[in-house]
Amino acid sequence: MAIESSVLGHHVFSSGPFSSTTFHGSNGSYGSSYVNNVKLVRGTSLKMKCLGSSDSESVVSNSNANLKFIDEFLVKSGIVLAATVCGVLVFGCPEVFASEGLSAFFSLAETSITTLWPWKVRELAEKETENGVFRLLRSDVTRFLTTILIGTTVVNIAATALVTEAATAAFGEAGVSAATGVMTVAILLLTEITPKSIAVHNATEVARFVVRPVAWLSLVLYPVGRIVTLLSMGMLKLLGLKGSSEPYVTEEELKLMLRGAELSGAIEEEEQDMIENVLEIKDTHVREVMTPLVDVVAIDASSSLVDFHHLWVTHQYSRVPVFEQRVDNIMGIAYAMDLLDYVQKFAEL
Repeated sequence: MAIESSVLGHHVFSSGPFSSTTFHGSNGSYGSSYVNNVKLVRGTSLKMKCLGSSDSESVVSNSNANLKFIDEFLVKSGIVLAATVCGVLVFGCPEVFASEGLSAFFSLAETSITTLWPWKVRELAEKETENGVFRLLRSDVTRFLTTILIGTTVVNIAATALVTEAATAAFGEAGVSAATGVMTVAILLLTEITPKSIAVHNATEVARFVVRPVAWLSLVLYPVGRIVTLLSMGMLKLLGLKGSSEPYVTEEELKLMLRGAELSGAIEEEEQDMIENVLEIKDTHVREVMTPLVDVVAIDASSSLVDFHHLWVTHQYSRVPVFEQRVDNIMGIAYAMDLLDYVQKFAEL
């Protein structure tokens, strides 16, 4: 059964059973209907047709009062976010997707380059031909990073503007808040976290893919990049700051890398100790590595190879001082490796 009502007056929401009520005012009487337990009374003419069959239709006038009702109801219930996404897909899909795709590309490029720079880039560059991508990257990494930062900024602003425009057109002022929420999630998930995670775990492969496109783009953006670089250098001078002259890797960082390599099995513990000892040479005094004469393990020059072998088995030293008559009269050094040449020649060894 179809029920049709025309309502004039201030809008009110009220719950109640399905019924009709007639109101009386100074300009005459007018009616209202309860539909689905909600009483609808609008400030402008609202014609609603509720139908009980599949052939029924409902018509709502597209007035300012109706838009205000939609804004208030949808924003409060949170549905506006989903509606904005649909609006983006309908009105701004190609442009927004293109902008976010470029932003993800720049995130891949930035993370892969910073992950490999500087040592891995130099290692890979040495294995390439003159026109290799890593040789290109090694030649001027600042130009690449500047281009990436400019590109990321431009495409994210463009995507946000497109989404905001679509949301505002559909929902008015409420669309601005919705667009902000949607773009925050989209930028974090689609253009930051996901691509950067991929780049960290596949840095070499990603860098091979992105370096040349970024190099081409840097030629187009060179004037902008140059201006930005000069402005940033000027700001540093005004603030009294200078570019860092510290080494890429400090001694402490190198030791941490060695410990990590040892824990992962890339190097042996003895190798780690040897490298750390080399790093500490400049801070080591001679007296710290000297051995008191009474503790020196040495062999008399008149001793046989058998004696030398027994001494080596006992102390496991690779080099042994050779003295004549007195231990402080050193004649030379005997090497344990030389002893192995005689093992097969003398069965008694």
